[in-house]
Amino acid sequence: MLLSHSLIMMGSTGKMMEKRALERVCPKGMSVTIYRDDTFSEDSAIQTKFGDINDDFSLVFTEGPLDTDTLNAKLKITVPRRFGRDRKKRQIRCSGEVFRSRQVHDSSNAYAHVIKLKAISPLNGYLMDKYVLGKSVF
Repeated sequence: MLLSHSLIMMGSTGKMMEKRALERVCPKGMSVTIYRDDTFSEDSAIQTKFGDINDDFSLVFTEGPLDTDTLNAKLKITVPRRFGRDRKKRQIRCSGEVFRSRQVHDSSNAYAHVIKLKAISPLNGYLMDKYVLGKSVF
């Protein structure tokens, strides 16, 4: 499955180079909160540290392992406005499933998770494309 997202090419030097088909982005001012249930209640919230995101997957770091394979996430991003006015705050709700988890080598209690995210509505999909992935609507 991962090979479908990456293209391996042989250069003129004979060395293997990996070229990713999907660009990973790391927007400034972005945070991700993971929820164990569908209600997005603060009781089931897990604070995470955001790594990066592309069209299909997101990399997040947590203090401990995730106990479920399916989850909900809320992406929060602060976007600057034109002419130096206040910043806009956007929230994007997604459902997801844990694709891969592993323990980070540097720390004994930190875990890295690759999560396959899907917006829960077309509006949330539009907000993700516009503010997080930086895609144009045209």
